[in-house]
Amino acid sequence: MIYNYSYLPIRSVSYGQNSRFRLNDFIKESGASSAIVVTSSSVSKTRFYKSILKNITVKHSEYSEITQHAPIEKINEVTDLIKKTKAGVIISVGGGSVIDSAKAAKYFSKRKNLVHIAIPTTLSAAEFSHIAGYTENHTKMGIRDRNITPQYVILDPTGPEETPEWLWRSSGVRALDHAVETLISEGIGEIGTTFAIMAIKKLFNNLTRQSEQNFMECQLAAWYSYFDVYDAQMGLSHRIGKVIGAKYGIPHGITSCITLPTVMRYYAKKRWRELSLISMELRGTGKESPETAMLSADMIEYFIKNLGFSQKLADFGVTVEEIPSIMSDLKETSSEVGELIRSLM
Repeated sequence: MIYNYSYLPIRSVSYGQNSRFRLNDFIKESGASSAIVVTSSSVSKTRFYKSILKNITVKHSEYSEITQHAPIEKINEVTDLIKKTKAGVIISVGGGSVIDSAKAAKYFSKRKNLVHIAIPTTLSAAEFSHIAGYTENHTKMGIRDRNITPQYVILDPTGPEETPEWLWRSSGVRALDHAVETLISEGIGEIGTTFAIMAIKKLFNNLTRQSEQNFMECQLAAWYSYFDVYDAQMGLSHRIGKVIGAKYGIPHGITSCITLPTVMRYYAKKRWRELSLISMELRGTGKESPETAMLSADMIEYFIKNLGFSQKLADFGVTVEEIPSIMSDLKETSSEVGELIRSLM
């Protein structure tokens, strides 16, 4: 079998303590004389964000109104700001919605030469992908374009210190979701599999702890979880998560907490060899089998509950009457998928 690994146009990733201070080096390397800084209202109030802003040496504008699920209205405002200021760099500081908004705004501004520097504060791994998700009329929309991949990424472990614990942990489950869905993707070779397993192990070992080293290990895990994002297919957990997130206002990390174990059991019937690797690597024993694949799902479910997440869709006011609407948005007609969604209630 022939495997393929596709590189995305990321020029540099800087990681480690105080790596945020590399920002001016990257701005200088880009040749830009002005910048736009994009964030959310909550992140804009943090010491981490203020220290970044304080040290930017070029003229810059701020936009701090990005909200959950990246509404198109906010993206349009950032797009207008790009056009108005003619900035050469856009700097995104925050979680997946902030980074996706900056990617989408670059796309809609038609400024292919606009340099994007991403500084994440969660584990969504949006900074490592060519995908930008946004919400329009409560429907999740998406852009896939290599040219919107951030050129520079800064992983500073001091950033997560001010991220709410529930958000940090749930975004870590989102990274876990990325890794699992990489494993079960058709045609993924040794590179994608190796990094996905490394991501899962790092998350299991570090997500419940809160030292700077643990934060750094989790940031690396998020990177590894999306290492083969261009070649991996989006699985059912992500597809359902995007629909229910946009439709019912459920945070992305929480959607993964709801969907991932159940979807793993669904895939264990066909992709048991790949899913068996999770249990085998975490326990250091076992063999590839449907039973071992199911054990992997059990371990993920226990891990998520140990993080403090045990929500069902019903906790967000979603009823069984909504299943046809969810199925329609998924463009699914399979009764098996319908029963899967019912079990998430």
